[in-house]
Amino acid sequence: SISMGTMLSKISNNDNDSLIFEKSDLKSFLKNAKKVCRIYNWIDTNVFAPKGKKDARQILGLNPDEFYVIGVAQGWNEDKGLSVFIKLAELLPEVNFILVGEDLTKQLFPKNLKIIGRTQDIEELVTYYSAADVLANASLQESFGLVSAEALSCGTPIITNTSTANPELAQEGCGWIAEKNDLKRIKEYINHIQEESSESFSENCREKAICRFSKEKNLTEYLHAYFNIQ
Repeated sequence: SISMGTMLSKISNNDNDSLIFEKSDLKSFLKNAKKVCRIYNWIDTNVFAPKGKKDARQILGLNPDEFYVIGVAQGWNEDKGLSVFIKLAELLPEVNFILVGEDLTKQLFPKNLKIIGRTQDIEELVTYYSAADVLANASLQESFGLVSAEALSCGTPIITNTSTANPELAQEGCGWIAEKNDLKRIKEYINHIQEESSESFSENCREKAICRFSKEKNLTEYLHAYFNIQ
């Protein structure tokens, strides 16, 4: 049998692109599988593509000279890391935080944190990704981390945590991992991106997103896996 890798949170690629199992994986029902492969969920990288920070901010009416951290979720609560954003906004009053998604708590937020509500407009979402300096994904429950992949495809680097599938999406040069949403570490990463300029990471983010998450590539891998079942 073949198991698709989006279900395997503890499998990673080495330099030869082979799969490595930890001891705990041997307890899984997958240990008896004849073939195991990891195929990531895909996104349409032609849709989720960089718009250019200046143009995106002009469309959204954002200050072209300020620093913006974006978060994206269907709804915002503790599981999605809302308290992390609130604390970061308090720690970094000079940074703007924009959360796309419904506020499920109805509480007061720092002045530099704004929840804009849900959007059903993909083009608008792409514009927000493109306008941001970094996407922060503080969610504790991610089976894949779709918003991280979408942001990377738009040329925006990510900061995430060690929970579930999150760390797999943060590769060197386009993502950073803060264990257990460590606020001190996240603050350091934000400061680093400010110093280097988020646009210096854009090309690398885009290239890695296409390499790992493009629809064409991953559909081809599914077909390859299917035709190699014996």
